[in-house]
Amino acid sequence: MSFNNDPQISRIIESKRRLLLQKDLFELLQWMDDIEHSHSELNAYTIIEKHLVKKSGVALSIEALRRKNTLLMGILCKYELTLKTEIEYGKTDYDIKRSKEHEKQRQLYLDLISDYRVLKLDILKRLCQLRKG
Repeated sequence: MSFNNDPQISRIIESKRRLLLQKDLFELLQWMDDIEHSHSELNAYTIIEKHLVKKSGVALSIEALRRKNTLLMGILCKYELTLKTEIEYGKTDYDIKRSKEHEKQRQLYLDLISDYRVLKLDILKRLCQLRKG
């Protein structure tokens, strides 16, 4: 018996493929929401830097991260479109290549979040020093 010709197995495989793609899309949308939130916080940190911290290095770090944030959002928007198209019209198997592509996107997101946390901690430390000074 060939599994390739069995319509029931084909439906199960397609269902699993779509489920995995939808899982990836859901996770991607969470990342994008986190990035939007961090972008809003960067706006607040810009104001804090201008009025309290007043260090040009901090301002440059905020701007660099804002640019990285914007670029990654563009990359993730393209990836979102790819996933939605694949869910709707695609027939490509969810294989190791597809999984690695998702992991690559995840790593880009994690790198950005790591950079954001470092900057946030630096700003908070500087604010604590202002209070002591």
